[in-house]
Amino acid sequence: MPPRRAPPGIVLVCLNVQGLTGAKLVHVLSWLKEQRVDIAVLTETRSTSSPENLLCRQPGAGVLLPGAQFFPVPGTGHSAGVCLVLGPSLASSDPRQVPSAPGSGRAVRVDLLLRQQPVFLVGVYAPAQPADRSGFFADQLRPLLPTDGRPLL
Repeated sequence: MPPRRAPPGIVLVCLNVQGLTGAKLVHVLSWLKEQRVDIAVLTETRSTSSPENLLCRQPGAGVLLPGAQFFPVPGTGHSAGVCLVLGPSLASSDPRQVPSAPGSGRAVRVDLLLRQQPVFLVGVYAPAQPADRSGFFADQLRPLLPTDGRPLL
């Protein structure tokens, strides 16, 4: 069977992984490769390890999605965490991670060129507790949002 052709445009998915382990990451990356996903936002990673560290412990995992780039903001081991995954098709996009302020939620911003267009890519895991949300959106998320008219994903 010939390989599936990539669909036109950009394929972006958001997955709540409910805890990211090495084995689960292998399955996620396999699925992302099969679906030809360009950008994945993984939320609720609950992991204190980087995706690269998780993959190091899995035999053969390094060849699953060669050229993929990971931009994690760790969770606590019990909650939170978000990770942006840029697929191999975006390897030349010159991504740059912008750190977020520490707090109860997790957010990550990556600035990249998408088809020669500068864009902001923001992944968010907002606090579950209503009392923490307004502070998160005002103090952590607002500084990550574009103010210069660039597109936001």
